[in-house]
Amino acid sequence: MKIVATLLVIALAAPFAQASETLCNKGEVNFFSCQTKANGKVISICGNIENFEINDDSWLQYRFGKPRAVELVYPHEKNESISKFEGNNFSKYNVIDLRFINKKTLYSFSIAGPYNGEEANKRSRFSGGISVEVAKSKPVKIDCVNSTDVRKHYSQFARLNESLRYKNGETDIFFIFTIMSPNSSVVANE
Repeated sequence: MKIVATLLVIALAAPFAQASETLCNKGEVNFFSCQTKANGKVISICGNIENFEINDDSWLQYRFGKPRAVELVYPHEKNESISKFEGNNFSKYNVIDLRFINKKTLYSFSIAGPYNGEEANKRSRFSGGISVEVAKSKPVKIDCVNSTDVRKHYSQFARLNESLRYKNGETDIFFIFTIMSPNSSVVANE
């Protein structure tokens, strides 16, 4: 009887365990989610882009927090949200990077795959996380806990970034952020 009760508890808990891995809602596309080293909070990139084809009704959101206590949703409005994101694929270094600016803060969410280390640090496994930078302060990095979660989202996240780059063209959110930063040495008219 004890074994049956234990199995029942495990079976009932399974849906909740799976739900805690993402902040995306049922019916949304979960392009990436991982639990972070920041008190178990979750990073999620959610949207409605089917088959990586972006149209006028497509939307994308970044979410951070816990399933019942989401701290940040960007952008709040789904309408025209696609234009607020920059997708990058640095294939030479096996790094995929999604960037956006919220107020005066630069968010850079990246996934790094294995790399031989010819021109940068060698990596033998997948890693991911977000870097948050306000003005000229040092970026704060929040890493994902589990490299398996990162690896399982790698291909889908790469295709999302390619679709964003195709839709939005060549953008430079880092340059825009630099211009916005106080005491910037970059002149906007250059």
